[in-house]
Amino acid sequence: GPIGAGGGGSNSTGRPANLRWNGRQGYNIFNASQWDQFRYSATETRTFKGSEQIVVVVASLDLENTFDTDKFTLYDPFSGFPAQPAVYGTNKAVTKVSTPSSTQAFSFLEFVNGYYIYVYRFKLNAPTDPAVGTNYYKAPLHPPQYFFAKYTLDILLFSSSAIRFNTTDSVTITDEDAFVRDFPQVQTFKDSGFTQAATTFKSTDVAYVQMKMFTTDATVANVIFGNIIIKDYAGGTQLMRAPVSGHDTNIPICPVSGTCSGTAISINSLLRVYRFSINFTRANQDTWVEGTQNYALTLSSVRDTDESYANIATQLVIVAPLYKLDVVAGTDAATNNAWGTKDYSYYYENLNGLDRWRTSRIEYCGLSGSCKSSYHTISIVYVDFDRDGDLDTVSSIFVDNNNGQIVLHRRDLDTQGNVVFTRFVMDNLVGIYCNALAVGDVTGDGAPEVVCGASNGNVWYYKNDGSWQGGSATKVIVDQSRSQAITSIAIGDFNGDGANDIAVAGASGRLTWYPNLDKLGKFQNVGITDNWFAEGEQTVKGNVTSGSYLNTFVADGGYEPVREYTYTEPVQSGATTNGAFNADVGGWTFAKWVDPATYASGSWAGSGGNPGGYASVSTNFLANNAIAGYYYQPFTVSGSPPFTVQLSLDWKVVVFGATGGGNVVLYAFVDTTSGPPVLPTQAWSSTAQTGTTNWASVGPIDVSSKVTSPGTYYLKVAVRTVNAGSGSTTTGGFDNVALTWSSTGGPSSELEQYWRITQVPSRPGTTFTYSLLARHTANTEGDNFVFAYATNVVANDPTTGTYTTMFWVNATTDTTYSFILPSSVAGKQVWIRALDLDHTVGNTNLDTLFVDQMYIQASTPSGTTGVSLTNPGDTSQVNAIDADDRNADGYWDIVVGTANGNVFKYLGGSGGLQTPSGAFYTAISAIVGVKMGNFSSTQSGLEIAIAFGTTVRILTGFGTTGTVICNTLPAAGSTLGCSSTSSTGTPINALGAGDVNGDGPDDIVVGTALTVWYWSNQKDATSWTTAITVDSPGANVYSIDLGDASKSQYVGR
Repeated sequence: GPIGAGGGGSNSTGRPANLRWNGRQGYNIFNASQWDQFRYSATETRTFKGSEQIVVVVASLDLENTFDTDKFTLYDPFSGFPAQPAVYGTNKAVTKVSTPSSTQAFSFLEFVNGYYIYVYRFKLNAPTDPAVGTNYYKAPLHPPQYFFAKYTLDILLFSSSAIRFNTTDSVTITDEDAFVRDFPQVQTFKDSGFTQAATTFKSTDVAYVQMKMFTTDATVANVIFGNIIIKDYAGGTQLMRAPVSGHDTNIPICPVSGTCSGTAISINSLLRVYRFSINFTRANQDTWVEGTQNYALTLSSVRDTDESYANIATQLVIVAPLYKLDVVAGTDAATNNAWGTKDYSYYYENLNGLDRWRTSRIEYCGLSGSCKSSYHTISIVYVDFDRDGDLDTVSSIFVDNNNGQIVLHRRDLDTQGNVVFTRFVMDNLVGIYCNALAVGDVTGDGAPEVVCGASNGNVWYYKNDGSWQGGSATKVIVDQSRSQAITSIAIGDFNGDGANDIAVAGASGRLTWYPNLDKLGKFQNVGITDNWFAEGEQTVKGNVTSGSYLNTFVADGGYEPVREYTYTEPVQSGATTNGAFNADVGGWTFAKWVDPATYASGSWAGSGGNPGGYASVSTNFLANNAIAGYYYQPFTVSGSPPFTVQLSLDWKVVVFGATGGGNVVLYAFVDTTSGPPVLPTQAWSSTAQTGTTNWASVGPIDVSSKVTSPGTYYLKVAVRTVNAGSGSTTTGGFDNVALTWSSTGGPSSELEQYWRITQVPSRPGTTFTYSLLARHTANTEGDNFVFAYATNVVANDPTTGTYTTMFWVNATTDTTYSFILPSSVAGKQVWIRALDLDHTVGNTNLDTLFVDQMYIQASTPSGTTGVSLTNPGDTSQVNAIDADDRNADGYWDIVVGTANGNVFKYLGGSGGLQTPSGAFYTAISAIVGVKMGNFSSTQSGLEIAIAFGTTVRILTGFGTTGTVICNTLPAAGSTLGCSSTSSTGTPINALGAGDVNGDGPDDIVVGTALTVWYWSNQKDATSWTTAITVDSPGANVYSIDLGDASKSQYVGR
């Protein structure tokens, strides 16, 4: 059996552990020695020796008693048909006191975590117990004795309130040496070759079943199977069907291979088995319980020429999806003779994830002559407007040539549990229509709005504020400045600021996206100024002595005080590099110091150094002028002052050309900039030389006075030649140049505080100003606080950011400081850092920084509403648009399809949607639908589905151009797969994508001129089912949407 399987049961669920669960009920079978010692930690088993004792445990949330029925039946597999209960002794009647089959078997044990626990135990062979005796033998006198074999058991419990628990299973009873008859028994496999034994399957799988016999007949006509039954524990029957004539196909009872037709039962005489398959998708009685659940599989009877068995059972684990997507469709007027109505929209409930759909009307009118001839649904969308966990719909209705309506249909259940839709008019439109609807939270309150794109080019949304059922939904204008009719709408966060934006497509190449200017649903750009405050903080050094960042919202004297603490500064040290110049002058940069033209130059000399190579500086002759050049290298000092800094070097006048009264001086400097040295700030000089010299060594000399605080400094070595009236080139050399530094270790008062500002908006043209009202306590150390910002913090660790200094807080009274931030902070989370400036060891006064108010002000001037985009080289109507984060970078992207057959992909970014260089893909006719989806696990990011004419095509989504994955989804009856010539027989009007059957990858649904079709994605978009009919309303299907209507968290793309 399926060890430890089935819908949870671990202690983390609250359910008693180690039981097999289906829905709210579970059970298991244990050896009494295990159960008595370990209880719910016991190991389940289905095999017992004759000397052992069986314990059966049932748990239920609902079965409060067993007053109605308390029955346990162990069936004798060799009793023929119908099977007889196994009862010890000569009297085979099943009574309250009989064993093991009994009509009063289970006893209430305990109540655990809300579960009622019942237990039944019985012995097998117990020679010393006169009430049991010896019952199982290798060669019994049958009856009343029994074989060592596999026995089917049945548990049936009913409470006084009609709560039911029922399942079948089997146990194998063996002799002490493990002897057992290996027939009859039913086994299940994952493959048609019967090499992969399995008991766990998906609800969309095919299980391959074999029935093991003592012998098999050669002729299948002599083999008769009764009902093949799969049941859950609560009385639901997912399958109860017998092969036609006992051995022929009766869907989902099918042959092991080939199509599901003809003879279902096959014979393997060598292995003594009969075989068939069960297609779980086609099990169309009670639905599979969602999730991983246990079921009982029972063959009610199997007969051939010389054997007859009944109730042969095993357990299965079926993994059913947690959701299945239902479909809503908006249509032209469809005459429904069954209901006597004209229908304009439908709800199709997904019953099995494949080909069973229950149809309900949404918008309709009676056939009384009152129905308007042009009335139809333009667009329909799912929306959980009241956040009750199920999906309602909003529809745009074409009423007549002058009027439209926006209608909410609230999903309800009638007294019988059937789905009904209650109609509410949200808005009456005069002279215009909503050509497209889209759903998303644009006000930031978690409740979805419905956005409308109108026939006159206007865009607005209906605010979800409780007004939808009152006849006059609150309408918020997005744009009234453009007149091109809208065809399609998408919603997504295109600039990554955490708020949903809107994008619309329409006539004459119209493509516009509207940034959510205040993240609260404001799209019209009439000028916005708002403040963005801290939303968190981290203290790395110091202490917040009272309050928190929440005290920094208002300038009210209610400070957040952050006080320094004593920190032991470690000794830090460092040195310059490549001072020996053995291979090159890497790490050093040459620059001209005094050079009227190109008279100074630096190079590496490979020999002649002290020893090896050296750095050479040459100054060409220029009469009566000083010529100079230098090498410099930066080094960074950290830690606490005072710093100990020492310098050593070797120098030489290699060539002297300043004859006639000139001289040359070699210098060393330690400066705070890389610019030309300034005399007389040198750290060392050779003094004036009037001829060549040998190599001379200097140092180490103390240059500590040049390094007073942490920071970046520059070591420079220079040659300066003063020429007289005549002369030639002078060259100086440096070798073994080395500077070392070390800080002072010990106690110091320090502060390092960070604040995280709420992500600022990404509005075009916005200026950002950081404002701070703060002061610090007076101190004798001259300690102030420097403020800096960063936008590249990683994983919420502020110390990872690169900070830019803004200003210093140096006042001891409340002072306002401000800094204009660059536009590059738009759409980003800004971190603010405060550091104290004095880390001198020994300065341990604990100063306090008082912050009264801080914020970033975002000021957006009034200007054009929305951002217009242009499809490169294509000004035709944009028929379709879809939005999603295709590459998972945190910015939503869009794909659009045009009347010229082009598909364009626009990537989102901090500045919004970016125009591509050209078309992503070009089809042979107008694109009518485009969707991003998770169609393939082998490709990068989301893929793209497009619809044009009668074709649905799947493309890769990455890069600048799309590659075909599946050229054409196969039409109904096609055997050509992705090489089919068409996907539908009539033109496609609407395209939908989503995980319809809940198996992971996205599937496709389309609406055509007559039919709603569905394709199930079989393998990474390269293999699909042929088109499956959802419904044929016989009218144009203009719009579709996908979602699990009973679970609003599961929706289509």
